[in-house]
Amino acid sequence: MRPLLAPHQEVLITPAMGDELSRAQQALELARAGRRVALISSGDIGIYAMAAPVFERLRNAGWDGGRPSVEVLPGISAFQALAARLGAPISHDFSVISLSDLLTPWEVIERRVAAAAAADCVVALYNPRSRERHWHLGAALAILRAHRPPETPVALGRNVMRADERITLTTLAEVDPAQADMFTVVLVGNSQSYSLAGRLVTPRGYENKTRPPAPPPSLHGSTPSSAYPIVLTNLSGAPVVVVGGGPVGERKVRGLLEAGARVRLISPEVSPQLRAWAAAGRIVWQPRAYAPGDLAGARLVFAATGEREVNARVACDAALHGALCNVADAPAEGDFHLPALHRSGEMTIAVSSGGAAPGRAAALRDAIAAWLESRSPNGQPGSAPPPAEGSPAPARRPTEAAPRGKAYLVGAGPGRADLITLRGLTLLRRAEVVLYDWLVAPELLAQVPAGAELIFVGKTHDRHTLEQDAITDLLVAHARAGRRVVRLKGGDPGVFGHAGEEALALAQAGLPFEIVPGVSSALAAPAYAGIPLTFRGLASGFAVVTGHEAPNTPHHLDWAALARVPTLVVLMGLHRTEAICAALREAGRAADTPVAVISRATTHEQQVLRATLGSLPVALQERPLPTPAVLVIGAVAALADDLAWFDPELAAEHFVPFDEAARHAQLADRSNP
Repeated sequence: MRPLLAPHQEVLITPAMGDELSRAQQALELARAGRRVALISSGDIGIYAMAAPVFERLRNAGWDGGRPSVEVLPGISAFQALAARLGAPISHDFSVISLSDLLTPWEVIERRVAAAAAADCVVALYNPRSRERHWHLGAALAILRAHRPPETPVALGRNVMRADERITLTTLAEVDPAQADMFTVVLVGNSQSYSLAGRLVTPRGYENKTRPPAPPPSLHGSTPSSAYPIVLTNLSGAPVVVVGGGPVGERKVRGLLEAGARVRLISPEVSPQLRAWAAAGRIVWQPRAYAPGDLAGARLVFAATGEREVNARVACDAALHGALCNVADAPAEGDFHLPALHRSGEMTIAVSSGGAAPGRAAALRDAIAAWLESRSPNGQPGSAPPPAEGSPAPARRPTEAAPRGKAYLVGAGPGRADLITLRGLTLLRRAEVVLYDWLVAPELLAQVPAGAELIFVGKTHDRHTLEQDAITDLLVAHARAGRRVVRLKGGDPGVFGHAGEEALALAQAGLPFEIVPGVSSALAAPAYAGIPLTFRGLASGFAVVTGHEAPNTPHHLDWAALARVPTLVVLMGLHRTEAICAALREAGRAADTPVAVISRATTHEQQVLRATLGSLPVALQERPLPTPAVLVIGAVAALADDLAWFDPELAAEHFVPFDEAARHAQLADRSNP
């Protein structure tokens, strides 16, 4: 702006962010001294800028509208500039929310995001990440994902209209919070928005819908609803078509099999559990894309693919065939929703939000179930009637404590889904919130209740979705809010899984927790490669270390002592193998010591590389392996050539279906509540 200024004009430059009230006070003092002051902010001065601090100071000073006179001139805000760059993203109702306003409690911001999400507003998120609130964007996106289709367009704009402008257009399913910083504006479309040739477009209404949108749910029951709840009493043998073979489709099929329905599944690819059901003859799987005519004769239809256009086409075809349809990513397009269920004896309790708030429905279901169980000696409803409609809720007894949540730190195992413990599987199926890592198998996520909140918190050696402190804060916050939270970690939570610091934070917050051990990759990877960690005459002991503390790193391990351990297992050391091998050789370990590297152990992608301590760095250059990988150093590694038993190509054939595991889990759960 300097070229626009006259030579006699004084320029006072203040920090871009910081003490806004002091800057406002300085401007007002200059104005009261008779000077004309232009207080300039980027964007629009009335949107998260200096107009509010000025009027706060004027109010404190008893300003009556006289001297000094104040004029506010509008500007182009960052979200307006981003909208112009994108095309037409805010052609419908929108909401603007700052995620890092430290003067506003996060609980208030969270409610605002939830309200905008439920109202199907286009949402602009300012200040999405800061040092104090670097995890809030991930939390806000999780709220929006509960209300929007996964393909909802999302734009991230940084320094819009500047020389270093950067705009990224992605989807709600794929957006990475790590791409944003304090200077980014995140624009999330509504349920009607779409991408078009690199632009983001929101129609002016809902005229493109095949069915009119459902009215918003009323908090007080005053708004009439077009929903009419029913119970299907006889689905045994009923023909049902499910389109989509991912985790959502698997959840639908599981419930249908429990009801005795005759299921036909249409999907090019399916989960291992669905494949196992098909191999056992429990469902009919047609491994191809959806085609017209696939719904002929169906009584119920479930559109559960990850493609918006396919689900919409299934919904339209279902209407033509006279079949009732459930649409996973756009409930208003379908005819029915699946409620949160609680069964006890002959009673079935169903709670539904019409698809608008499945998490809230699940929480209310659980509250009703707990109320019934607390008032019945045998856990069956009916021993004490609920309050009459309209009557106040019974007062809590003085001895009753306020309900508290609980956190479960659960080991998911080394990669293969059916290696989770029965206790871990049971808790996962009861969870209300799941914080999971990138090493967790998708088949396990399919076991999470439909109304639960899934939050991805995965980390790799060079990329963190959330820092550990933020993950711990999320865990504590959800448990404190009264939810059952599962922190699902690859391997064992106590082996380089941060279980100690997370448990300590929960204990310090006075919150109950449970640590559920898992099968560590330190044990599973060698086993699946045919390597026993101990062997009479070769190795009488072993040690497990992390490669993050490789030689020449701060607080590194005593590699000279480790060189004398018969079998050394190194986790997370693939990117530091050269330094590790060099340190062990300097400490006296022979260059011809057998070494094995097991990549993506226990899965269909498992690879095993055999080498020696001297040849390993070159071998990995010639044959790079993907992470995660486990290094086994010692004489036992040579046994892999003779004892290899696991064929990755046959991994799916040996998979234990979760319906079979569930029967054992139920027995275990009865004896160990």
